[in-house]
Amino acid sequence: MIVESYEDVIVLSGALRQNFWDTVETAITLTLRRHPAGVIVDGSGITEITVEGAQTFASFIEFVREHDRARVIFAALPDHVETMLRSVPEVRSQLAITRTVEEARTSLDLLCTSPEPAAKKKLKSQVERRVLVVFCPDSFDRHLLDVAVEFSDARDTRLVLLLPIVVPRDLPIHAAMPEQESRAASLAESAQTILDDEQLTYEIRLERTRDLPSLVRDMGEETQSDHVLVGLSPHAQEDDVSVRQMRLMMDKVKRSLLFVCSGGATAETP
Repeated sequence: MIVESYEDVIVLSGALRQNFWDTVETAITLTLRRHPAGVIVDGSGITEITVEGAQTFASFIEFVREHDRARVIFAALPDHVETMLRSVPEVRSQLAITRTVEEARTSLDLLCTSPEPAAKKKLKSQVERRVLVVFCPDSFDRHLLDVAVEFSDARDTRLVLLLPIVVPRDLPIHAAMPEQESRAASLAESAQTILDDEQLTYEIRLERTRDLPSLVRDMGEETQSDHVLVGLSPHAQEDDVSVRQMRLMMDKVKRSLLFVCSGGATAETP
């Protein structure tokens, strides 16, 4: 087994017949120091893998658990490698895997927190109202952004735009979600342009979660928001899952709560 590293990528190549973690750990630790946002493991060059070799991936999983801020994404694993990994109980379904290195890097880049524009910072004493704006992960509808702008007063309001990446429970929490991440990145770029033009104070947060209502509650508490605006898909009231999430939010979020969809808005105050 050969281990190489460059930039944010660790390349594994050759036969993996035993647990090679001792060597890999050194490479991943050094790479994370250079790129704290995360590491990509390119496994396209693995020519052979045994059950003992698959324990290397089990060690990866344990490393991520012990370093909960570390993101490790595996890219371009050959079919025979994925087949072996699925046969190992402590490994299967716990690895974040993408088809290509480029797809993995996109996922890492998008999930770095967007910095607040320096020109828009205000003293805390100048910000009298905080509004959490939660975009629907299925659409990231621009309509909600327009409502948030109308809802704001540039003199005393701080907007916190939350772009949630909802990860199914059968995938690792750091698994790449290309479609959601791409939509989030596009909206974040548009939002920055619009909010800069409006001279509003804001920050943009991309957060991964398995439970959207709990994330909204926690973000409302963290940001001490006075109001929470939640975007809904146009047909949310006809979808059982969406209705259940709305009810859970009304139960969990102890703040002024406003649901916004393309056809209008419905206010709920817990």
